[in-house]
Amino acid sequence: MRWIAKASREHEVILAITLRVAPLLQGTESRGALDLIDALSLNMQERAFASSLFLRPLLRLEGRLLYHYERKLLTLFAKAFVVSKRDWAHLGRHPKLKVIPNGVDLHHLNYAWRPAPPETVLFLGRMDYPPNVDAALFFAREVFPRIRNRKPSARFSIVGANPHPKVRALAREKGIEVTGFVPDIRPHLARAAVFVAPLRWASGMQNKVLEAMAVGVPVVTTSKVLAGFEGMESGKHLIVADTPEELAEAVLSLFNDPQGALRLSREARALVETHYNWDRIGVQLAKELRGF
Repeated sequence: MRWIAKASREHEVILAITLRVAPLLQGTESRGALDLIDALSLNMQERAFASSLFLRPLLRLEGRLLYHYERKLLTLFAKAFVVSKRDWAHLGRHPKLKVIPNGVDLHHLNYAWRPAPPETVLFLGRMDYPPNVDAALFFAREVFPRIRNRKPSARFSIVGANPHPKVRALAREKGIEVTGFVPDIRPHLARAAVFVAPLRWASGMQNKVLEAMAVGVPVVTTSKVLAGFEGMESGKHLIVADTPEELAEAVLSLFNDPQGALRLSREARALVETHYNWDRIGVQLAKELRGF
């Protein structure tokens, strides 16, 4: 805190990333901008719906406390940002709060989709993060068996650091791979037939979806994930499904219709180039930070 107080006198603006570091700016908030990324209170609220009866009231209480804390921070900082309109609306459309979306580095993530046998369904992310853990277990237990019944050669690849013990245990199931950390996600994306983001609770914006779209992998995701994006249409840029039956059918439809999958792939890449390019988004952020 002492270092920040001193540094704040030597810089034009302080940008704090996430509410977790906001307390370190005590006394300097009026010259700072706070990037919440997403509304953590919304994340807790969403998580409560998918949790056990024991955890549900605790998570709801945590969500309410976080909401009041987030609202308090908005009064202290000169400006604040979230990545989606859903989070902006959740926090009451506060006049200091701006929406600046996440994006991807298109120089790093080239369009490189070349699916290779066997037909692989890919899910990636940090695998100790509760929404990702829940999504991996849900897909492996309730969706993937339906796919394997009709496409026995199909594989489910779970890629990401620090897999939870329950996720690691999935590797014992036939057709399921759990890689743990990989140094480069691009080869895994390029050869996957379908990318899935079967999250049952979510806030903010899932960058994993943008990364898959940038490389060109056809995406199947849930309505909870879609709610964080602007301009995405189910059936044009990706496929949205929520129940195990719907998710399995969506994946199988892409397996069985290569031309349809290719159309989805190209439309998704075009959307990312237009709306979710880091170069364009960086200009937006720089403009906001110059406006102090």
